[in-house]
Amino acid sequence: MTGPALLALLASLAGASRPAAAQPSAPAYAAVPQPKDWMRLYPMRQYGAYWHLQLSVPAKRYAKVRAQALKTLEKAGARHTVPVDNSISDDKTHYQQFSVELGRVQAAKALEALRKSGRVGRLAQDDNRLSGVEAEVPAKLAKLRSERERLAGAPASAEAVGEILAHLSAVQAAYDASRDRVLLNIVIEGER
Repeated sequence: MTGPALLALLASLAGASRPAAAQPSAPAYAAVPQPKDWMRLYPMRQYGAYWHLQLSVPAKRYAKVRAQALKTLEKAGARHTVPVDNSISDDKTHYQQFSVELGRVQAAKALEALRKSGRVGRLAQDDNRLSGVEAEVPAKLAKLRSERERLAGAPASAEAVGEILAHLSAVQAAYDASRDRVLLNIVIEGER
């Protein structure tokens, strides 16, 4: 017996069968290109901007500046995100941290008044634009609303579109409602 014949005999005794014929592959479907922003998850924006102010004051003026800051914020109509009694504070080390919510105009006035109380160590005013919401969400809402009527015969699809519409509408409403809201974080430190 020659080499190839011997190998075939040994393979058949070992239970190997002929290689199966190649199965026809499933038809290839072209992927439907989607815009890069489609099915994106958008966060519910609470604030249109985040502002941070760090003030340093002489330790002997700390209590007075802290009281003035509270009065300024109250006058501006600030809503504390954490009750003052629960906010980070230490009278021994002369440290106070506030986090308040204000309208943009009121926040600007309060910030200007607070800046006069001491030396500004850090001031940051960052808009919370959430890229995509202004341009993408209204366009998606319009497109989905126009297509929803055509889905009357496909209840599961219509329900899914309804859920997407509800979510995008809530995102848009939160974005619009927060446009004028500022979260103002304030730190007052007494210098030694």
